[in-house]
Amino acid sequence: MSESKQDLWKVGFYGIINIEIENNEMESKTKEEYIRQANAYLKTVEKRKGKITRLAIQQCLLADAPNWRPSYFTKMRRAIVVQQTAAGYKKYAKEIEKIKNPCTNELLPDFEKLPIKKKKPKMKHVREADEKALIDYFKKTENIECRAAMYIVKNLGVRPEELKGLVVTGNTVNVIGAKKNDNRGLDRKI
Repeated sequence: MSESKQDLWKVGFYGIINIEIENNEMESKTKEEYIRQANAYLKTVEKRKGKITRLAIQQCLLADAPNWRPSYFTKMRRAIVVQQTAAGYKKYAKEIEKIKNPCTNELLPDFEKLPIKKKKPKMKHVREADEKALIDYFKKTENIECRAAMYIVKNLGVRPEELKGLVVTGNTVNVIGAKKNDNRGLDRKI
């Protein structure tokens, strides 16, 4: 097998199949992640419907739409399309791609649209009471490392994952970024 292809075993409409991923179609990591997500979802479709068919996938997608944020519905639909295309079911993939989210479909009158799931508020910082409770717990258990880590995270604004890469030189703290990959992320000096 050439280096431009990767061998994966995935679930298709009719059981487990071998899929070769061409690296030039889509970023291979993205495609692998889509296929992984689609396979996990197709397993739930199979549990609910007994068999994985185009109709079963459509019914489950439409039934799950109110439980998902619109962006997740789109992502899951795209994952299934990628997986089905890779599995050789291009005709079914095109039909699945046409499915509209029943919560956001502009063609439906407002009274027929399903409610959109609300976003959960993201926690941007630790509440003062929670921080105090943690510090008190670490004092009581004499866990100096965790107390120091909380102090550093709070005062320097580093991620907990970045603590292991901190380098202190005089008055400068070098932080090796935690969210780095081939084309994103950066290190910082504080």
